[in-house]
Amino acid sequence: MNTNWIKRAFGDPLGRRLVVYSLLISTVLSTIAAGIQLSHSYQRQREDVSAIFDQIEEALASPLEKALWKFDFGQVDVILDGIFANDAVATLTLSIPSGQTWQRGEGARFDLENLYTLIHVDQYGQEIVVGKLTAFLTLDEVNSLIWAQFWTLLASNLIKAYISASLMLVLFYLLVTRHLKAITRYIARAASEAGPCDLRLARPPKHTTDDLDNIATALNQYRHRLAEKIADLRSEIVVRERAEAEAQKAFEVRKVFLANMSHEVRTPLNAIIGLFQLIQMSDAPERQKKQAEVGLNASHHLLSQLINVLEISRMEADSVDVKIQKEALQPLTEQWLQTAIATLHRLGKPIEISLDIADGMPEFWHLDARRVTQIVNNLTDNALKFTEKGKVDIRIGLDAATGQDGSDQLAISISDTGCGIADHQRATIFDRFVQIDSSETRENTGSGLGLTISRELADLMGATLGISALPKDSCYMAKFTLKLPFNFQRGG
Repeated sequence: MNTNWIKRAFGDPLGRRLVVYSLLISTVLSTIAAGIQLSHSYQRQREDVSAIFDQIEEALASPLEKALWKFDFGQVDVILDGIFANDAVATLTLSIPSGQTWQRGEGARFDLENLYTLIHVDQYGQEIVVGKLTAFLTLDEVNSLIWAQFWTLLASNLIKAYISASLMLVLFYLLVTRHLKAITRYIARAASEAGPCDLRLARPPKHTTDDLDNIATALNQYRHRLAEKIADLRSEIVVRERAEAEAQKAFEVRKVFLANMSHEVRTPLNAIIGLFQLIQMSDAPERQKKQAEVGLNASHHLLSQLINVLEISRMEADSVDVKIQKEALQPLTEQWLQTAIATLHRLGKPIEISLDIADGMPEFWHLDARRVTQIVNNLTDNALKFTEKGKVDIRIGLDAATGQDGSDQLAISISDTGCGIADHQRATIFDRFVQIDSSETRENTGSGLGLTISRELADLMGATLGISALPKDSCYMAKFTLKLPFNFQRGG
């Protein structure tokens, strides 16, 4: 047998534990077996010692009776010495009716005793007691022998158990442990590209299939399945990377297209708008001015839709930035009002526009003036588009609810007396391409992007934009409110 296997077997922690447990079990079992065996041996030897009483009665009692009857005390001493010569006899005591006694082994420890009444039958057949003999036997020699046998049996059993455990350890290593180590090494290498294709255990070609073979087969099957999964994942990664590259390429193309669209369409469209405005300001006939007004409105509508589409595209590309800085509130509100008046003039509707600024408003605010203006313009455009007559009100105030740090929130509300918004449309009014579905407003429908852009811009700034509830006695039909968050603090 290869000595390296033996060294590896005894160096294996699992094998050492197996030997220790085997020795403990063998020691317990050997002790129990030795105890049972020695118990039987002790009973036999005790019976052998007890048989001495029978030997004394059968072989020596009759000669002793005759010697006592004849008063042959010399013969009595010889007989007593012969009985006492047995190692198991601890003490002998003989007494006769005359009071004379004989004793051998005075004061010795004893374990068994027996009393013999010595009777002589005379010529007339009368039984006469000639003496009483008491024999005391010891089991010291038996106990010493039993203990010697116990330690001998225990030592021999332990030696055999240790040898058996050692052989079992070597066999266990050869049959089990080394294969488990091979499986462990295989699993450790399986994650790398250099790992083996299949696990093969170093076993005889012809052997009965057992759990180790089943484990090896299961691991090989698992590795094959894992390799297939990895191949599928790599293929999927390649496909996704290709798709991502194509999407990125398409995104870049779209960016270029939108940039060109912004320049190539807006520039001539602005020129067309300018021409229509020149016609209106010229001395052209009234009929031509009305035609120019129709063209101007259509051009503004087309420009508005183009701007919305470009804005949505920038939002999808994540290229919309927010710049917060200190702004004066009064110029902004005047700009909002003038823009609304210009839109109203272009639409030519009999609508009253008002701007209401609450008392005590701070002069400066930290906000993104461009984005807030874009939202307000979208809301006022919507209000003017869906209101045929009546009024549109722009109200600037402080929100009753303050921010978490105690700073006030700027609330900008746009109210109108238009067709209003049905309850079932309030939940989707800010979704993309959603339009108010009303027979009164079909001619004013647009792309459905203005409110969507406004809501997404508000979200980018951390603001909130929603439809506010109106009192029952209010003359307004719809009210949108933009609330800038608490971290947009007042400027000084």
